[in-house]
Amino acid sequence: MFLEVDNWGLPEQSDPVAVVSDSAGTVRIHWPAGSRPSPTPTTSTRRVWFQQPHRVRVEVLRGGAVVRAAVRDGASWWRWDQADGESAGDLTRGNTLPELLELALLRPARLLQSMWLEVTGAGIRAEREVLIATATPRYGTAGVTQQFVLEFDLEHGTPLRTATYNGDECTATTEVISVNYAPTIHPDIFSFGALENYRPLPPDARAPSGSVNPASADRSAPTSTRSQLTERPTVWLTGLSGAGKTTIARTTERLLNQLGISCCVLDGDEIRLGLSADLGLSREDRREQARRVAHVAATLANSGVIPIVALVSPYAEDRERARQIHHAAGIRFVEVWVDTSLEICAARDAKGLYAAAQADGSALDASPASDGSGLTGLTSPYEAPTNPELQVTGHEQHPRILATQILEKVFSRPARSERFVTQPGHAQ
Repeated sequence: MFLEVDNWGLPEQSDPVAVVSDSAGTVRIHWPAGSRPSPTPTTSTRRVWFQQPHRVRVEVLRGGAVVRAAVRDGASWWRWDQADGESAGDLTRGNTLPELLELALLRPARLLQSMWLEVTGAGIRAEREVLIATATPRYGTAGVTQQFVLEFDLEHGTPLRTATYNGDECTATTEVISVNYAPTIHPDIFSFGALENYRPLPPDARAPSGSVNPASADRSAPTSTRSQLTERPTVWLTGLSGAGKTTIARTTERLLNQLGISCCVLDGDEIRLGLSADLGLSREDRREQARRVAHVAATLANSGVIPIVALVSPYAEDRERARQIHHAAGIRFVEVWVDTSLEICAARDAKGLYAAAQADGSALDASPASDGSGLTGLTSPYEAPTNPELQVTGHEQHPRILATQILEKVFSRPARSERFVTQPGHAQ
């Protein structure tokens, strides 16, 4: 992958005292309230060559010339700075990876694990379809109102734009202006050395050793913890056969995988081939099917994997029982009703179930009094959810749009509700 990225940012102003050093000594200036000079934004362009997580080259350009560069190849790394020259290191020897190589745009999973995410729309960036979301730190500092606006490539999950806000003021942006996911990269790109457009500063132009620079913030995302991962919910899609549950589940799975988030689809038809091979379609067997799937999903969620369940689960009592199984484990439960009409499901009939049921010659009884052993909605009842977390229609919008709506529920901060049980030690 090759990326070209524009960076813009305001310098940090955490201290009202400016410290300036030159050949005559050090001068400290205390700016009176309201008289601090307006900060001058800094701009730069980055070029990123990415072959695999441990094979990366990054260059920073100003005025068309490279001013900083870094390469990682396995555990070894090399760094070059226009002012300070070259340095090298090896992670196996305890050397710290240069900050220039710690790119959040190449590690979206780390970014998402540190944020509460709320999807706000879609758009285009660098000729790519993007998912737009606002994000706030999961573990913020008192008095700090920092938030972010993020744009993710819908197909690959790469963050193509990040805007940082302190209150209402935008203080930094990172925007991908071009991206190529399948470039031809020459092996020399990852060699430890300077390429073209390198212009070292003359010795007398280098920064004096006594100069003081603003302290740079640690921009690496916090390492994910098990407690953070278990805040991810189980997504439970319910609806008639042919409603589009599996298609939506698989699309959601692809988007999560592209974002680097572990997930797993639990499809009802596939589970009946193994875990529930001993069950039929009676009401009791359907209840047992939902119970088994709920426990499997809760176990996966407790391990940091987002389960996406695609199960007809026609009875409200069984879905509520699945919810309680999750609540008992301290796991959020997101019920998604795929509300596709019986007529459309029967017209689709990809598995031939509706045609077979109608040709069977048995009475078409979908009333509550039915024994539940037939096709749901046609010869067996379906009890529609009365208060699902999300209701979608499987025929009016593209599955990717529906999947983005599900992602919004997955990453949004859960509202305080009796339907959610907080884990011990975790405040909402």
